[in-house]
Amino acid sequence: MKTLSWLKKVAVLSAMFSLLNVGILYADAATTEDNAAIEEALSHVLLDDSLFEEGKQPVMAVWITYALSRLAWIRKNAPEVTEEPTYHVSFFEEELSGRESLIKAWGELQDKDPSLKDPYLDELLIVYKNGYLKEYVWYYLWEEDWGEPSEEVRMEEFIDWQDANLPGHQAETLAGLTFETE
Repeated sequence: MKTLSWLKKVAVLSAMFSLLNVGILYADAATTEDNAAIEEALSHVLLDDSLFEEGKQPVMAVWITYALSRLAWIRKNAPEVTEEPTYHVSFFEEELSGRESLIKAWGELQDKDPSLKDPYLDELLIVYKNGYLKEYVWYYLWEEDWGEPSEEVRMEEFIDWQDANLPGHQAETLAGLTFETE
């Protein structure tokens, strides 16, 4: 992942506005409608180059939602993180917020256009619809700083479910955050 060039920012803004037009960009992910604030928020977003391939605009749009949701969570719950000039490794609740925004946006896009397909997002939507998003985040995206899961995270139940329903599944993260200044 790398920071965005000017040309790629145009593609990102186009993807964001397509979400806004269908009412999918969530209020908690978009901090304001002010253009300067949107530009500032995007300056922290890292996107995987694969998102710029032809036909990937809907996938790019939901990954932007993921990153902006994480950014909103950080600004509300851990503003000191924005002072770290590095790639940011997420907190559990932050990652959960991002994945939830990601998958809600994808589900709504698919509701509007059932022909949209993405293997990873389609599998994550199944996880979400089965009520295992917290468990998924712990199992597939765990960071050492997170410690042990709380009792409300049903790991044993999820492991049995994922063995039967997600054979060979690989987690993807196609967007991230940085607080480097150029």
